[in-house]
Amino acid sequence: MPDDTTPATAAGEGESSESTDDEAPPQTVEEVEALWKNRVSQKDKAHAAAEKVLRDEIAALKAKPASTEPNGDVAQQQAASQQRITELERQVEEERVKNLQMKYPVLAQQVGEDTSLFKMTDEATLARLNALGEQTPAAPAQPPPIMDPSTPKRTASTQQTHEPTSDELKGQLKKEEAAWKESVGY
Repeated sequence: MPDDTTPATAAGEGESSESTDDEAPPQTVEEVEALWKNRVSQKDKAHAAAEKVLRDEIAALKAKPASTEPNGDVAQQQAASQQRITELERQVEEERVKNLQMKYPVLAQQVGEDTSLFKMTDEATLARLNALGEQTPAAPAQPPPIMDPSTPKRTASTQQTHEPTSDELKGQLKKEEAAWKESVGY
C-alpha cells in the first residue's frame, strides 16, 4: 500500500527516485489541509455510492410487479418485499449516520454511541454543532475560585438582632403619628 502522506503520491504521481534523503520534505499547512480534504471527499464519495446502490435496490423492489411466481402467494411476496425494503432503508440510514459521524468527528465523540442526533438533524445543524464543539475548550478540572483563597473565612455572627415587639411598634407609630399631625397642621 503506497504512502499517501506525500503530495506527489496524493496527486497520483509516482515517487521520484532522485530523492536521496530518508525524510520527506516538510509540508506546508495548505498542503496538509488539501491532502486531508481530498481523503475526506474520497470517503464521502464512497459512502454516497454505497447509499446510491442501496437506494437503487429499494427503488427496484418497489417497482417490481407484485407477483413474480405464477403459483406464489401475493400477500406473502408483498410481505417479503416490504421486509426487504425496510431492511434496505435501515441500511441506508446506517450508512448515512456513519458518513455523518466521519464528517463531524467532534460531534460524534461528544454524542458517543447515541446516533439519534445524526438521524433526526439536518446537515447544516450538525455542521454548526460540530464547529461549536471545536471552539469550546475542555472544562477545567476544578472551577475557578469565586473568592480569593487568601481571604479569611467569615465566622458566625455572635450579635443577636433585636426584633421589636408589637408594643414597641405601636409606640413608634404613635410618635410618628403625632409628628405627622403637627407637620400637616391637623
